[in-house]
Amino acid sequence: MRVYDGSTQTYIDALDGIVARHLVWFTARNRSTGAAETIGIWNGDDHQNFTIGTSRTYYGAGSLLDIEPITAGVGLSVRIHQITMSGISPQVEELLRTYDARLAAVEMHRALFSLSTGSLVGTPYRVMKGWVNGVKLTSGEDSKAVISVASAARALTKPLALYRSDAAMRERSATDTFRAYADISGQVGVWWGEKREGMEVPQE
Repeated sequence: MRVYDGSTQTYIDALDGIVARHLVWFTARNRSTGAAETIGIWNGDDHQNFTIGTSRTYYGAGSLLDIEPITAGVGLSVRIHQITMSGISPQVEELLRTYDARLAAVEMHRALFSLSTGSLVGTPYRVMKGWVNGVKLTSGEDSKAVISVASAARALTKPLALYRSDAAMRERSATDTFRAYADISGQVGVWWGEKREGMEVPQE
């Protein structure tokens, strides 16, 4: 069961009508500098700042076109959600061209607005966290960017690092002998400052 902040819960209980908007926050690598850059996009009518920990600017005006219904559940299943964005939006072009969106971190929040006043109700709450799983671009008059986002459970599917044997190291460089004795590591005794059977310890 989702827990809302006091202002949001009070307004929901009043049943006065609510407009829900989605906010998508990307953290991607700048292709030129390698630095982590952030950009926010939402399906509102104009650009707007939201306080989510710190103040964030989200760009609207048609940049975010559609988001599949977000599902949640108990368990470790990786869920994939599709986000459709305008292919001609300057902010979307910046995300996909200036930044490297591959495996970019994604946070999705939902903001609730009063139907009668249009004002924000409470603090936007997070509905999903994950990474960009893939991007599909379509060109033409109806240019779109469909971004698939994998849920945070994907982190649990990362395989362990492969075992690096001496043979594998020599495939990279014939003179690399760093792991020449890796296969017998821990099987050969090492004597430090003590007498080994059949060997005299040098005297100072």
